[in-house]
Amino acid sequence: MDIYLSGNIEIGMGWHGVEHDGIRTYRWSTGLTNLRLNGETADQIILFAGTEKSGRLIQFYADESLIAETKTVSGWNYYVIPFEPCVHFSIVSQTFMVPENDPRSLGLMVSKIFLADFSISSPVVIPELPSKFLARVIPPKRKIKAANSNGVDLGLGNETAWYANCPSVLTQSCYETGIFDLDYNDTRVFLNPSIFDKNGLYLLARQSDLKTNSSQGHHEVFDNSLRFFELDDNLNISQDLNITLKSKYKNEQFEDPRVVFHNKNLYVSCCNYLLPSQQYLHQKLLVFNDHLDHVHSIDPIFGGNGQDVLSNTKTEKNWTWFSHNNRLHCVYTMNPHEVVEINELGEPISRYITYSDILNQWPYGECRMGSNPILIDDLYFNFFHSSLPWKRGKRRYFMGAYTFESTPPFRIVQVIQDPILTGSEFDINNLDSPLVVFPCGAVFQSDNWLVTFGINDERCGWIRLPHSYIASLLNRKPVSR
Repeated sequence: MDIYLSGNIEIGMGWHGVEHDGIRTYRWSTGLTNLRLNGETADQIILFAGTEKSGRLIQFYADESLIAETKTVSGWNYYVIPFEPCVHFSIVSQTFMVPENDPRSLGLMVSKIFLADFSISSPVVIPELPSKFLARVIPPKRKIKAANSNGVDLGLGNETAWYANCPSVLTQSCYETGIFDLDYNDTRVFLNPSIFDKNGLYLLARQSDLKTNSSQGHHEVFDNSLRFFELDDNLNISQDLNITLKSKYKNEQFEDPRVVFHNKNLYVSCCNYLLPSQQYLHQKLLVFNDHLDHVHSIDPIFGGNGQDVLSNTKTEKNWTWFSHNNRLHCVYTMNPHEVVEINELGEPISRYITYSDILNQWPYGECRMGSNPILIDDLYFNFFHSSLPWKRGKRRYFMGAYTFESTPPFRIVQVIQDPILTGSEFDINNLDSPLVVFPCGAVFQSDNWLVTFGINDERCGWIRLPHSYIASLLNRKPVSR
C-alpha cells in the first residue's frame, strides 16, 4: 500500500520506495521531490511527515515559484503550507545520510499528503491537526498508460484504472500466449501456476475446490492444495503425477507455489494457512527428492513468519527463492530490495538490503515478487507483479520484469518500464475476482522465457517471450540508486 494521497495528487520524481515502521506507511523524500497535482485546487496542502533532524530548511514551490519555506521539527508533525494552483508541487529540503548500507540522501518521512480548505498566510508545523483544518477526502484517481511494451493498445485511453477496459491477456502480446487445459469446472479452479524443467517440463498449480463449511453456517469456502502435472512439447497435460503433500495439521492449505532446485532437490515455496480461518498467512518450503516425493518441510523464521503455520505475527506472502553458492536465499521484498540467506533449519544467516528508485520507472503500483530468480550470465532475472485500484474495492494487476546483481548485496540493476501483461475484464471471471495476472513461474530455454501466471484467480496461463525482447525492455534506462 502506498502513502495516502488526497484527490488527484500523484507521486512524481524524487521519492524513495514505500516503507513501513510497524506503525505507519511512509516514503522518504530526497533533496528535490515532486508531486503532480492534476488540476487540484485548495487553500493549503498538508504533509504529515516525520524526522529526527530539527532545523533543516524546507522550501515549497508551485511549478517554479517559491511559495513558502519553513524548518523541520523533530518527530511526526503536520506541515501546513499555503497552496497555489500549479501543475507540479515541489519540496526542496536539506538532506542527510545514514551510515552503513544505505547510500540514499534522505529528507522527510512523508506518510500522508492531503488538501484542506482553511486559509492561512504562512506555513505552520503542528503535532496535531485542529478541527478547523477540514481535510478534503477525495478518492484517489490513478491513470495508467494506453499501451504496453509491445505497442498493443490496451484500450485504456484517458480513463482511470477503475473503469478502463483492456483486451484479454491472450491478445495483449504479439508473442505466443495460452491457457493450460486443466479440469476447470463450476466447483474447481486452477490458478497461480509455477513451472520447472526436470528432464522435461512440469507444471505445479494451485487447485481450489469449493466446499461447504458447516462450522461457519454452511458458508462456502475453497479448499486449496497443489497439483503436479507433466507437460508435453506443446504444453498439454500428459500426466497427472498424483503427488501427496505431508500436512502437519488438519485442513492445512497450500497455494501460490514457486519452484527452485537446490542441492539436487526440488524446493517448493508456498503460502500456507489453516481452514476455516486464520489471521495470518505463512510461508513454507516443501522439499521433494529426485522422485518427487515430499520428504520434509522448512518453516523459515524471518519477518513475521513463525516456526509453523500457527506462529506468524503478520501475513507473509510472495517470497521468491534462489540458490547462490549452494546456499538458499530468498527475495523478501522488492522495494527496498531485501535478500535473506536462510539455512536448512529455517534460520536466517545473512541479510542484504539495498535501495533504488524503481517506482519512478514503474508507475503501476507497489512491486511485489513473482517467479523465482533465474541466473543468466551475471544477472538474476525475475518476473514480478503489482496492482492499482480498479472498481468495487478490487484491483487490476500488472506483470513486469527486473534484474539484480548475482553477488551480495544483490542490488537491482534494471526494471522494465511498462507492463508485459495486464489483468483484463475480458478474461473469465466467474468468481468476481480482481483482474489478476500473477506470475509464479519461469523457465529459460533456447534463448526464450516461458512464464506461467494466474488469470483472475481462475485459470493458469503461459507466455513465451524472446530473451532479446526482455533484455531490450530492461536496457532502456538503468535504475537510479
